[in-house]
Amino acid sequence: MRRFAAALSFVALPLSALAQPVTGPYFSLGAGVSLQQNEDHKKPAATDVEHQLTFHPGFAGQASLGYGMGYGLRFEAEGDFIDNVVRSEEKYPVARRTGGVEEKYGGFVNAIYDFDLPFPVQPYLGLGAGMQAVDRLNINNSTLGFIYPAPEPSQAKIAFAYQGIAGFAYPVIFVPGLSLTAEYRFVGVWPLGA
Repeated sequence: MRRFAAALSFVALPLSALAQPVTGPYFSLGAGVSLQQNEDHKKPAATDVEHQLTFHPGFAGQASLGYGMGYGLRFEAEGDFIDNVVRSEEKYPVARRTGGVEEKYGGFVNAIYDFDLPFPVQPYLGLGAGMQAVDRLNINNSTLGFIYPAPEPSQAKIAFAYQGIAGFAYPVIFVPGLSLTAEYRFVGVWPLGA
């Protein structure tokens, strides 16, 4: 699962024309677009046929509390919510139009390194690990003009999750402590299960 987020982050940055590593506690909020990869899994039925769900772009949001060590390294605890509408079901005897929603929510512990470079923007990279609840809501199908009226039951599962983070922070010099960030997060959930 891929997620791109353009975020607003409230961080403890000094008033400066150049970006500097975060020192002390900070709080961040982010919202953006979730680009969900296709998912392979088996239908919970006697046929046990493998199929693949495709998704529309969706919403991703996160909130974090963290602490910057002052020399580039910072640690944070993050909570997130990701929501994608199902587009279609492939790799089935007959391709089907599919509806429903897949939601993910949970938390990560992240380690992030801010690169102290003489630029107005500050690049950073990070890694995170945590847990995600994955819930498929009202998944339903239609094919050849026939609509399957009964959606599959909710299939909430909790799984180990990991993420890679890459972004840029731009301190707003007229508002001490505020930085605008743009970042990309690649989130993986393992195992997703059936």
